[in-house]
Amino acid sequence: MTTKLLPQIIFASSLLVAGFGCLVIEARALIAGSLPGTDVAATAPLGLALTTRHEALFRCDEAMAEPLFSMQGTIPRETTASYCWVLAQRVLRDAPSDGFAHFIAAASADVTGDADRMTYHLTAAQSYAPYEGWLAERRVLLVARSDPARWDSFLPADIAVLMTTQTGAELLADLLTADLPLRDAILAEAEQASTLDRQRLSHILTRKIGGA
Repeated sequence: MTTKLLPQIIFASSLLVAGFGCLVIEARALIAGSLPGTDVAATAPLGLALTTRHEALFRCDEAMAEPLFSMQGTIPRETTASYCWVLAQRVLRDAPSDGFAHFIAAASADVTGDADRMTYHLTAAQSYAPYEGWLAERRVLLVARSDPARWDSFLPADIAVLMTTQTGAELLADLLTADLPLRDAILAEAEQASTLDRQRLSHILTRKIGGA
């Protein structure tokens, strides 16, 4: 009886060992901490699960979206961007259709002034994740502060997505009330939206203008 069960016991034990190894990898990735000050992205723990990898990418997203980021010196900004670029490329090697990783790559390329890489990864981000509202919000903000020559190529599709969600409409209303040259692009897409979506944007604008 014991002899018959031996292969099953060995198989179950190997699964437990493998499972424990995966848990260790995930734990190391999750406790990796904040963005390092130097480019160690090539060896930083990434984890195996998509959510764990996205957690690392979110640290990049937060760092580069920080209001004071643009006020930092060139070297600190490019160091962070280089770290995030390598991190995004590592994720994309395993998941080439990861829209968030493409976005982080595009944002990193924007910081370092690599227009071709930014355009490539921004195009990929839209192609692989066209209807993810949270990602469309980030893309609109990124494109809004980049070369206006990109606006016609990238803004319409993402603005159309944002028109259909509450948080997206809130962002569009903020942009409409800010001193930014995006009003024409937003209003052009608003004219194509459904009556319900236009009404939602109108209500939000009324509230924001009224100070509510």
